[in-house]
Amino acid sequence: MQYAEGIAGAEYFAAALRQLERMLSLRSKDIELSRQIGDVKKKLDDIDIERTSLEKFREEADFSHYIDLLYQAMEDGYSIIITSMDTPCGSRKFTSELGEKLQRIGLEVNLSDKWRASYCAVIDCGVKVDEKISGTHSVSIALKLGNAEVLVKSAGMQKADSSRMCSVLINGRECAVRRRGISIVIYDKERDAVIDSVNSDTFSEEMIVLRSGMLPALKEFIESLPGVTFINVSYPSFPKKDLSMNEKWIIGEKIHYSTSYQNPMLPSPLTLYIREPSGILEMLRPPILILGQMEPDILRIRMESI
Repeated sequence: MQYAEGIAGAEYFAAALRQLERMLSLRSKDIELSRQIGDVKKKLDDIDIERTSLEKFREEADFSHYIDLLYQAMEDGYSIIITSMDTPCGSRKFTSELGEKLQRIGLEVNLSDKWRASYCAVIDCGVKVDEKISGTHSVSIALKLGNAEVLVKSAGMQKADSSRMCSVLINGRECAVRRRGISIVIYDKERDAVIDSVNSDTFSEEMIVLRSGMLPALKEFIESLPGVTFINVSYPSFPKKDLSMNEKWIIGEKIHYSTSYQNPMLPSPLTLYIREPSGILEMLRPPILILGQMEPDILRIRMESI
C-alpha cells in the first residue's frame, strides 16, 4: 500500500516538474520576445526620419503654397494651430477653391466667406482635435499637445465679448503672429518646438505670408535711408473742425476710412467706381507718418502706403 502511494506521489511530482519546465520555457520565450521587441524599438528610435526642412517652411511667402506645406506638416507628425483676427477673409484672391484647399487638412469650415468671424482650429498628426467659429462672440480652444498646455483664442471685428484679437499660447508663451487675417502655428509636440509661425492678411489683395518682425515694405523703406533712426509710426487722425467742403462731403456720405473699416459692407458712393470693399479701404487708407531722427535735426517723412 505504501509502495503504491509512493509510486503515485512520484508520478505527481514528475508531472509537476514537467509543468514547471513548460512554464519556464514559455517564460524564457517571453523574455526573448521582449528583448527582440526592445531591439526593434531601439532601431526605430535610431532611425532619423526625414522631415520637411525648417527652411522650406520658413522661406515660403505665398499663402496657397503654404497650404501645400501644411499637408507635409501633417505627414511629419506636427500639430497645426489656426486662429484668425478681425476677419479670416475679404480678399478676392481668397476664393472658395482656396478655402476648400485649406479645408483638406481636416477642417469643416470653408473660411473664404466667413466675414468678420471668430475662428480657431487644431489639427494634431492629421486629425482634427477641435474647430470653433462664431459670428457674434470670441472663441477659444484649450488642450494639451504632448506635455504642453495650449490655449488658442480668436475674436473677429466688433464681437460682443472681445475686441478683435488672436492668440496661441503654448505653456504660457505667445507663439502667434497677431495680425489681421489667418495666423498659423506649426508645432512639434515631441520636441516642444515651434517649427513656424506665420500670418496671412486674407483681407488684403497680396495675401502674402508674414512672420513676426517688421513689415517687409517698412523694412525696405527704413533700409533705404541709412543714418536715420526711426522713432515712431502713426496714422494721422481725420480733422474734426474747420472742415473743408470736401471733408464735410466725405463725412456726410460716410466714406471716410474709419467708417468703412468698421463696416466695409456699408453702402458708399464709391461702389460706383470700386467694386470690392477692400479696394475702397485701400483707396481711403490714410497716409502714414514716419517720425525719424537724423542728427542734429528731426526728419518727418510722409508715406502713402506701407
